Formats: sequence, C-alpha cells, structure tokens
Amino acid sequence: MSQTPRSPARRIVRGILIVMAVQAAAFAAGRLMARRLDAGDADDDEIRRTALMNGVDLELTSQSFRHGRVDLGMGGVNIDLTKAALAPEGATIEVHGAMGGLNVRVPDGWRVTAESDSPTTGLNVAAELEDQSSADAPHLRVVSHARMSGVNVEAR
Repeated sequence: MSQTPRSPARRIVRGILIVMAVQAAAFAAGRLMARRLDAGDADDDEIRRTALMNGVDLELTSQSFRHGRVDLGMGGVNIDLTKAALAPEGATIEVHGAMGGLNVRVPDGWRVTAESDSPTTGLNVAAELEDQSSADAPHLRVVSHARMSGVNVEAR
C-alpha cells in the first residue's frame, strides 16, 4: 500500500499547532518558575521578579529599598519607584536573562548609574538623572547581565 502525500496546507497547520503548543508550555513553565522565584512585596527592602514570556508591573513603596533582582526571558518588567525611598547607602537593581526589557521610573532628583557587561544590551538613562552631581542625592545603580535586552530609566 502506498501512502498518499500530505497536502502542504495540512503540514503548515500541523507546524503552527506544534509551535503554539511549545509556546503554551514555555509560558506555563515561566509562570510556575516565577511563582517559585518571585520574592518580596511592594513595601519590602528587597525584591525579586521573574518575567518569562509575560509582563510584570510593580509599584514599590518601600521607604528603605536597597536591592532588586529582575530575571527576564522574552518578558518585560516595569518598576515604579516614585513612591519609594532608597536606603541611606543607595540601592542596586540587577537584571539577568535574555531578550527582555526593564523600565524603571524614579523621582526627580535621584542619581542613577547604569552598566552592562553585554554589548547586546541597550542602556538608556535620562540625562537629568546621570547629571545629578549632588552627593546627597539618593543613588540607584542598575547593573545588567542580560543579553539582547533593553534597560530604560526615566524620571517621573
């Protein structure tokens, strides 16, 4: 018996269904991983957020924020620090992962420095935040270890 060849349309539909199933499995795995890795609430001094194939919005209200870690995998995180205050020694936000984005909003008057160990990561810090030369200004340091990602810090 000879098999009849499958039509191209049928092969395309099958391929699309396989891709959709893989994406759904990756999304579900990302949500489970985020549930296990996420730590800290909006008013805590340290937080960790994971965005794998999804987006996370976080408005921090801590009055002594000192450290944050963001893990990205084709996802994005928005952190609003406009209602927060930094610890006296300042604070650091670390970014890890690949193909993601982090947007941080800070109050006017903060001093922000950003660095990356990857040439494939774009860093953008609003000029008024980099130019803040006052030693008394709260200092936020953003350190990116992410690949093929973007980090943006803007003033309110």
